[in-house]
Amino acid sequence: LTQYEMDGLYALPYARRAHPAYKERIPAEEMICDSITSHRGCGGGCSFCTLALHQGRRIASRSLSSIMGEVDRMAAMPGFKGNISDVGGPSANMWGGRCAREGQPCKRASCMTPTICPSFKMDQKAHLAMLRSVRSAKGVHNVRVASGVRFDLALQDMKALTGYLKEFVGGQLKIAPEHVCDPVLALMRKPGIKVFEEFLSVFARETARAGKEQYVVPYLMSAFPGTTENDMRTLGRWLEDRGWHPRQVQCFIPIPGAVATAMFYTGFPPKGKKIHVARTDAERIRQHRILIPAEGASSGRASGKRTPADRTSNSRKSGDRTKSVSSRNHGIKDTRDEKCARNKSCRGSSERGGKDTRSNKKTACRRRDDEQISSSRPPKGYRGKKSKGRGTN
Repeated sequence: LTQYEMDGLYALPYARRAHPAYKERIPAEEMICDSITSHRGCGGGCSFCTLALHQGRRIASRSLSSIMGEVDRMAAMPGFKGNISDVGGPSANMWGGRCAREGQPCKRASCMTPTICPSFKMDQKAHLAMLRSVRSAKGVHNVRVASGVRFDLALQDMKALTGYLKEFVGGQLKIAPEHVCDPVLALMRKPGIKVFEEFLSVFARETARAGKEQYVVPYLMSAFPGTTENDMRTLGRWLEDRGWHPRQVQCFIPIPGAVATAMFYTGFPPKGKKIHVARTDAERIRQHRILIPAEGASSGRASGKRTPADRTSNSRKSGDRTKSVSSRNHGIKDTRDEKCARNKSCRGSSERGGKDTRSNKKTACRRRDDEQISSSRPPKGYRGKKSKGRGTN
């Protein structure tokens, strides 16, 4: 969308309330109602993300007058408390970003990696001035940036970064390093670890100077294509050295349209040799448990040894899948394991047999597997045509 179209879209008379069909309280409603979208699109081009597909790589930004008009409408609404929870988009500090070569052919998959493209132009001081204008509006007391910042881009303007950290971080700043091993980061199309560590140094220094208590909330990922268990242990030791104990880590899930999905299924990156891919539930959970051990188990990240949870993940956690580890919410919450219905079935089968032995459990599990896949087997005596070439499985 053009800026004119963006301004027209957000000038529509939205109710800023949940639909009347919802009778119970919606936890995220307050945050959404008190936030402002300043732009759409992302030039990051991360290989596991599809933002560029449904919002575009080109940054479509609203004008300052459009944003201030929405602020005035928010302030006039009954119940507005003067707090704006977020002014941003996919990455808050890309507002106003543009390509100096727009309309010309471009072979880059990302505007940000392996280094920031010299044609990507961004006035971060103008972004800081916009946030200050929103804060000075009548009826507004506090403004926060909750949608996170692109840390490699933020390092390009230290004055603007200092302003962000001192004035618009509400105690926690969300950023997405995802990993610390450079080969994995290259496959993700993320900045190298040295860039992230430089940002952390600046964050600590400027936070201390401001006399504030603030923390970085990192987004991390396990089981990404090309990631080995040794890579996860390296990440675990890096976190341990800094006293960081993540409560949530995303376990990679292949989604339609993402480059990483093709890497997951083929075992090859767009360029390069074959990579390791954790496809089974057992291996995916083992990688995940290196960062977040099962409840009551000790971490194996420092020693490099497999924990008891790792060794039993195939039998105890196979029904868990990635459901309890794949969400990535804005807050920090403990990850809890869900009960495994399959495990219950195993226990019930063994108890009916009069014994609760490991062999009985395995037999019950195999029997249950046979029942689950029987519907997909051809009828007895069926002889289908032999397929030529490689199969689809």
